[in-house]
Amino acid sequence: MERSSISSTWTFLRLSVWIAFWTIVAGWALEVTAPARVFRTVWFTGVGIVALTALVGPLRRAFIERGQRALRVLDLVTVNAVIFVVFAELAVLSVAALTTSPLLAFHDADAAEQIRHYRYPPNGIHNGFPCNSQGFVDEEFEIARRDGVPRIAVLGDSFAVSAVPYEENFITLLDEGLDTNTAEAEVLNFGVSSSGLPEYLHLWRTEAARYQPDLVLLCFFIGNDVLTQRTRQKSLLHADSVRFITVTKRLWRAREWGLQHDSATPDPLGPTLPAAVFEDLVRGRLEICRKATPDELEARFAPTRAALDEIHAAIGDRLRVLIIPSEFQVSDPLLASLAGDDQQLFDRQLPNQLLTTYLDSRSIPYLDLLADLRAAEKSARTYKPRDTHWNAAGNALAANRLTAWLGEDLIKAP
Repeated sequence: MERSSISSTWTFLRLSVWIAFWTIVAGWALEVTAPARVFRTVWFTGVGIVALTALVGPLRRAFIERGQRALRVLDLVTVNAVIFVVFAELAVLSVAALTTSPLLAFHDADAAEQIRHYRYPPNGIHNGFPCNSQGFVDEEFEIARRDGVPRIAVLGDSFAVSAVPYEENFITLLDEGLDTNTAEAEVLNFGVSSSGLPEYLHLWRTEAARYQPDLVLLCFFIGNDVLTQRTRQKSLLHADSVRFITVTKRLWRAREWGLQHDSATPDPLGPTLPAAVFEDLVRGRLEICRKATPDELEARFAPTRAALDEIHAAIGDRLRVLIIPSEFQVSDPLLASLAGDDQQLFDRQLPNQLLTTYLDSRSIPYLDLLADLRAAEKSARTYKPRDTHWNAAGNALAANRLTAWLGEDLIKAP
């Protein structure tokens, strides 16, 4: 009797663990929106059925007579599945530690790790342009200052890296425009793709600050620099917290993307992303424009405000902010296609208003390009088709406005 009791208890514990494991796996596969709630519901239901089987005599005898073979099969399958998951995760983590591929940049990476994966290698090539020895899309930086030559350091994401050739990049054009207006100026581009406020602060502290710029231009992209848009889940119940699943999904998306592109040389002026990928991306970003109560808006913007406070404290009065809108804020047809009949639920100016109110309260000078780009968009595109970044016209507009805005600042700079 004692041995039978021990056996029943061990069987109950095994089944409870196996139910938990397969519930988690099912959550990963189905990408449920509330995995914790689903896990609790399924697990308690499953364990309840197992407990009922163990407590009710006829059910227990039926299981002992007919279920032992099925349990052995379940044991074998589950143990092998657990071993596969553990070794796959360890393998991906090991490779990620040894390579800088963006494929292995994970959502919960800290700023240094994010930059390591998305920065170009020294002297790498971007759109045919050789990066400098630090991996930035610019000419070589010199620490030493030249007498009488003002200097700007630019902190930005893929807008600063640019989706157009180096010669058409707004930072390159800004450099050239300031040379004309101020006799000569230096603009150092510290842009790294997929960066945000934490990465900008890290780049400033570890690299840009030692160049002692007169001004620091922070390029704030409404699309994904608002920190509430970069929620990072760390629970194993979330598929994106499992590295090998993240990599597998990225590889699958890359395969689908490749299948949707013609084998011929792509048109540099044509769409960049497949329609479905582009829609999913920008529809998620549209949520930042959803109307809400003042308290909800306060909570939504609080993490961004705290991060900007830290950046302002580190950089001081040299800080300038360029506000880069998302395409759906500029393009009426795109907003209509994303929001449909729910357009009244969104305010395309809302995130800009939150940001400019904060900047005004801290006396931080800024340039908001939303109105300029909306006006220009009425006659010609300013964003590349299905890309989220500016085309040559958008870059030129940004450069012209920046040149006029920053020119006076540099003349006054010591």
